[in-house]
Amino acid sequence: MNQFRLTRRQRRELQQTLAHCHDTRLYARLLALRQIDEGCSVGRVARVLGVSRQSIYNWLRACRETGRVDALKERPRPGRPSLWGERLGGRLEQLLHQSPQAHGYFAGDWTVPLLAEHLRHLWGQEPSSHTLRRQLHTLGYTWKRSRYALEPDPQQEKKTADSA
Repeated sequence: MNQFRLTRRQRRELQQTLAHCHDTRLYARLLALRQIDEGCSVGRVARVLGVSRQSIYNWLRACRETGRVDALKERPRPGRPSLWGERLGGRLEQLLHQSPQAHGYFAGDWTVPLLAEHLRHLWGQEPSSHTLRRQLHTLGYTWKRSRYALEPDPQQEKKTADSA
């Protein structure tokens, strides 16, 4: 690959983006561009950043093709399709309106692990606790630690009468 050079406009854009960048991956890519523009070898920059030389070449190509430094920004990745849909979300909400005791559990309230176990029995797949919490948040539920309610002290009257 022939020598890579940034234009003045690209250097200015690169400096502005570096100054306000909060994404570590983008920051590393921008640093790589700047280092190569200053004459460092691709191999050296790759070693310093802990990436492959091919990654550096890909970044250079993206910048060269678009003429913009923001071509190095992360693009959305689709990932694995979610198992949750409106149907499953609706069934989860129905489940939350029922007591765990109605389903044979010795518990007064649903917990995330208990919900996960019950969903595994219903659907054959156990969602992760992170996924389940995210779905509960989507449905508007918040988590709060239960507080123990102690019985009133039967000796309270005697204790306060003795101190008076």
